Amino acid sequence: MSAATTRTKIVTLPINEIKETFFVRKELSEDRVLQLAMLYEAGTELPPLRVADGTNELIFGRHRRAALELLNRSEARCEIVKPESRAEMIVMAIEENVGGPLPLTRADIEHSIKLLLAEKTPRTQIVKMVTCWPPAVTRRYLNNVQAAMGKEKMLKAVTAVVDGGLNVPQAAEQFSVDSEDLRQELSGEKKRRKKFGLSELKSGLTSQFKSNSLKSAALVKRLLEGYEDGEVAETQVHEVLSHISHLNRRAQRSHQDWVNRFEALANSKNGNN
Repeated sequence: MSAATTRTKIVTLPINEIKETFFVRKELSEDRVLQLAMLYEAGTELPPLRVADGTNELIFGRHRRAALELLNRSEARCEIVKPESRAEMIVMAIEENVGGPLPLTRADIEHSIKLLLAEKTPRTQIVKMVTCWPPAVTRRYLNNVQAAMGKEKMLKAVTAVVDGGLNVPQAAEQFSVDSEDLRQELSGEKKRRKKFGLSELKSGLTSQFKSNSLKSAALVKRLLEGYEDGEVAETQVHEVLSHISHLNRRAQRSHQDWVNRFEALANSKNGNN
């Protein structure tokens, strides 16, 4: 933790008041969430979540929070800290996860570096702030991320010309890309169009959802028929229905995590432009 950051106290907060506004991982590990949920259910006292004073923004402990939500817990023990900036919060999250029980992947680290750049944090400052590995490593991550961000800007410029009604000079100026490079990208755009459009993706998801729903309905129907015929015990029916409820809650939590991550990513990208 940065020397500028001060810890305050351990408190109990309602989980729905803890805000997730950034993510240093590309995605949660469901296995890790289930493992932590089992520990909580067994009465193990895990370390508190770490949140920012005043805003209740979650800095460290997303898997623990997800585990508590999976168990329908309404409160969480939290350590309140006072970071000086949002960039410092991101660095705190990075350094807490490096070398932990579930280390950050390369994709996670580059995603986090991108968040720092989105906060308008200069390269030199990022190199100084991140102390969990040598400066040369941070510079290498920065180079990779900035190259990828350049490709993202080019993609936005291409989309603005193809779908947004801008001409090449306008799009090049708006997204800070070279106009000649943009023309070259546009020349091959048709070849790079995705195989599936939005309607095809939605149709595929609908078919998959219907298939899963029909399979679940058929299973429950057989179960109820077995209970009616005296072949299945009442406790077995309750157990299966309870398990289905558990799976639905888990799916809903996963969906909400996707929504939260997309919104945080969208806010970051919009802020960066």
